[in-house]
Amino acid sequence: MISPLLNKLVDWFILVNWFNVLVVIIGSFSVLAGIFINEYFKRKDRASLFSKEIFQKKLDIYEELFNRMWDAYERNNEIIEDKNLSKEKRDEKWHPVALSVISFLDRHKLYISEGLAIHCMLTLVGAENLGVMPKDEKSKYYKNRNETINLIKEESGLKRLDKFLSKINKPKIESDYITYYNKIKKGTEKENN
Repeated sequence: MISPLLNKLVDWFILVNWFNVLVVIIGSFSVLAGIFINEYFKRKDRASLFSKEIFQKKLDIYEELFNRMWDAYERNNEIIEDKNLSKEKRDEKWHPVALSVISFLDRHKLYISEGLAIHCMLTLVGAENLGVMPKDEKSKYYKNRNETINLIKEESGLKRLDKFLSKINKPKIESDYITYYNKIKKGTEKENN
């Protein structure tokens, strides 16, 4: 004996067009999946647009940092080469240059890493006395100076971009000068390691 309620349920189950029910379920699922997929791509597109703007902003700041450090190095060379300057005059000419770079680093600490900022600042501190420094201090200064350029390229992403593009382009740039430079570069890398 089947209860009347169960009997009605069985009748309904037999009479229902399951194809239509399946279409409704699949259609509902498709709409929900479409909404989620659309939202995913919208967010990804927004993040991509946002990251392009941030990358460009960071690149501009790193380029400006590179230019300021380079100008500071050139100004430092002028100060060092002028043998008639007293320590006070060297300080007087150098401090505004160094403070300008340090101020720039402070203003852009949102984009420039703390490690790079510290490296740049410490490279500039005392550089005005390079002319009267012992030889080992001079070589340490020039090593830090070269590291600064490499660190800026590394942090800005240009070093990785150069490697990526060279893998794509596979340029064959060769000359006697480049071969000699690479030989010297490998020798100095071995000495530093």
